[in-house]
Amino acid sequence: MDYIYHWNDLFNLDSIVDKDLPAPRRTILVVDDNSDTLLLAQRVFGRLDVELVTARTVESALEYLGICTPDVLLTDLMFPEKSGFALLEQLQRTPRLSAVPALVMSSKRTDYFLDRARKLGAAEYMVKPFAPKDLLKRVSAYL
Repeated sequence: MDYIYHWNDLFNLDSIVDKDLPAPRRTILVVDDNSDTLLLAQRVFGRLDVELVTARTVESALEYLGICTPDVLLTDLMFPEKSGFALLEQLQRTPRLSAVPALVMSSKRTDYFLDRARKLGAAEYMVKPFAPKDLLKRVSAYL
């Protein structure tokens, strides 16, 4: 009869939950079709205690976002099929994802790209190429 609990025990879970459990790992989703950028992300964030998820297409990123909520999204804008703007639009339209900070990394330096990304909720806009130290600093500010 070791498995008999009082009703009070079932509603007072504080007594049986370990309060010293480690915090869940933070997740960074990096979306880019450029292998060099994905490798850079692995090297920069590989030393942190984070889960790094990579996607090469906006479609695969959207599939991931349909199931999971990352702590930070880092995305390029230019893809062969669907643009990174479509990804930013989906983040805004989905209540569960609207609070996820989106950081854009793009080789496009025009005001049009910068303004459109900001209007779609981008928290940061980094122009490629950028220093790994700058990438780490900017992303870490949102973790």
